[in-house]
Order: sequence, then C-alpha cells, then structure tokens
Amino acid sequence: MILFYFLLDWNLLFFNQAVIWHLFKQGKLKDSLQIFEGLGVLNPQDAYIQSMIGVLWENLNNFPQALIHISNAIELKPTEINY
Repeated sequence: MILFYFLLDWNLLFFNQAVIWHLFKQGKLKDSLQIFEGLGVLNPQDAYIQSMIGVLWENLNNFPQALIHISNAIELKPTEINY
C-alpha cells in the first residue's frame, strides 16, 4: 500500500505526475488512484485532479465513481476540453 501526503507545491505535483504516470504504465492503477485521491483530499477544487481520479476509476471499471469525479471536474472547470 502506498500512502503519500503532499504539499500542494506545483513543482512537487509535476514531479508526482511522472511517478503516477510510471505507476499507471506499469498497470498499478490502484496505487495511482491512491496518490490522486490523496491530492484530491488536499485540493478538492482542482479540476485536473478530479478528472484524473475519474479516469483511473474508469480504468478500474468502477463507472459510478468515475462519473462522480468527471462530473466534479466539469463543474469546477466547464470549459476544459480534455474530459
């Protein structure tokens, strides 16, 4: 089990994106999700984080959770085209 607590320093977030991407590419979706959910707790108003949580839930075939987070992301930043 991986549990990380992050300060929301954007440099740190970009570094962690590389770590998360590496985990994702290795098929460690639950580990990636755990990291993003931790970031989501720290910054629930971040549309990018909410969308990534949704994408990860979708890849884990949990569509109800995916819909919740993608909907949150759209609500937070409706003009984003990457959803």
